[in-house]
Amino acid sequence: AELDVRKQVSDQEQRSPGEHQSGGSKQSAKSTDNLEVYFLRELANEGHADAQAYLGLMYVTGKDRSYSDAVIWFRKAAAQGNGYGQAGLGWMYAMGRGVLQSDTEAVSWFRKAAEQGNAIGQFNVGMMYLHGIGVPQSDTEAAMWFRKSAEQGNSEAILLLCAMDAQGRQSDADPVDCLRKSIAPAIAAMW
Repeated sequence: AELDVRKQVSDQEQRSPGEHQSGGSKQSAKSTDNLEVYFLRELANEGHADAQAYLGLMYVTGKDRSYSDAVIWFRKAAAQGNGYGQAGLGWMYAMGRGVLQSDTEAVSWFRKAAEQGNAIGQFNVGMMYLHGIGVPQSDTEAAMWFRKSAEQGNSEAILLLCAMDAQGRQSDADPVDCLRKSIAPAIAAMW
């Protein structure tokens, strides 16, 4: 749905000063709110899954942290099949932030994201298998998921594949290729 800026501003002016909608509940606006956050919130309220997932991430990592609000937004995005929402919800369960900690739920949500090709979900499923958290420990499964994530450029997955190979843990990674891929993003960032 297209965003009608005039309608959005008009709706905002009709609300009490200093208030905005968030997940169905009113909150007082904070100094970190700006026009971009306002419109992101509006898109999320309209049902845009990417905006919902991003808003969830903002509640996890931003200045105005609220794990319960993050769960609300990740859940909305995940319900629409959004991989970032699913991976975010998996992290919330893995860490016990805003929800009761559950390795089983974490793996379930990470796997849903991973099976859609989400690199973050793939990496996290790999981590669960590597450490045997919520699933039986399996270097083979861990390497498979890390490889899928690495193929999308996830440098952490590349480094873990290299470490697994150096330890003789079934990753069959080329050491020279590992080094090249793992340092390339750092070199590119310097230029």
